[in-house]
Amino acid sequence: MTTSAAATATSTSASGKERTQELNTVDPNALRILRGDDGQVKAVYYKGVPIHKLSKSSDPSKQRVVLLACGSFSPVTNFHLYMMEMTRDHLTLHHPEIDVIGGIISPVHDTYGKSSLKGVGAERRVRMLELATDPSDWVAVSPWEAMEASRWTPTREVMEHIRDALREASKLVEGEAGSAGSPIQVKLLIGADVFDTMSDPRIWKPSDVETILGDFGVIVTQRAGNNIKATFEKAPALKKYESNVLVSPMVVENNISSSVVRSLLAQGRSVKHLIPDNVAEYIRTQNLYNAASELKYHDRPRMFDVARLSKL
Repeated sequence: MTTSAAATATSTSASGKERTQELNTVDPNALRILRGDDGQVKAVYYKGVPIHKLSKSSDPSKQRVVLLACGSFSPVTNFHLYMMEMTRDHLTLHHPEIDVIGGIISPVHDTYGKSSLKGVGAERRVRMLELATDPSDWVAVSPWEAMEASRWTPTREVMEHIRDALREASKLVEGEAGSAGSPIQVKLLIGADVFDTMSDPRIWKPSDVETILGDFGVIVTQRAGNNIKATFEKAPALKKYESNVLVSPMVVENNISSSVVRSLLAQGRSVKHLIPDNVAEYIRTQNLYNAASELKYHDRPRMFDVARLSKL
């Protein structure tokens, strides 16, 4: 792929309508255009934040919201991707004041120090996410936190960077796409277990929590057995922001996690249908996660010769 500092980015929205955005910037380092060998624009990043999949707002009176998922994603699973879809559906059905115009996945920096990151650096985790989100017309991966920041960055700072970049980029877009609608809002998508930890100052800096809940807002995916109300009751500091915490019930219960996938890979078990096929192939070719040789079921002769049967 090739890059340029200014370009016309053309993509297709979920409704099938083509949208074209003319981008200009005084800082050639801020805007990065990726083109395929055919010269067509494949992706557009502003300050490391993907903007090529954002949709025009369907209603200027609605809140324009971009969903943000942060984490290790080592590796990304199909359920990580489905949580984005499930949350967008919930907001569309139950919060008509919100218009989800995009989704961003931001993998953590290598210096976060989590054991699951060993041997699987930021570049590889970003690449797996790029492969996983390529078929999506609204979810993209931001490499800024993982590869462009100089260190591990607290979630609050990641949210501020992404929000500011999106708002700046929208001002650079000429015409209706850059001026219509409310300022873009970024909301953090987290599980109920993570939300429960936000009252623990050993894990979250209280001032960061206040900013995330007060200035941004979160969407909590609630599994059966999780009690969000109990979390509010035990944490008054969280309860005062209750109106800015939206709960998205799990419509599909699933225990697929990156740790489960890593365990299966180490045993040589199949991970098909748990992670995208192109991600599984990348893991295999890159020899990631100490994956054992897969149990062999393919390339076995068929019981029936289909060619011969077709002549009967």
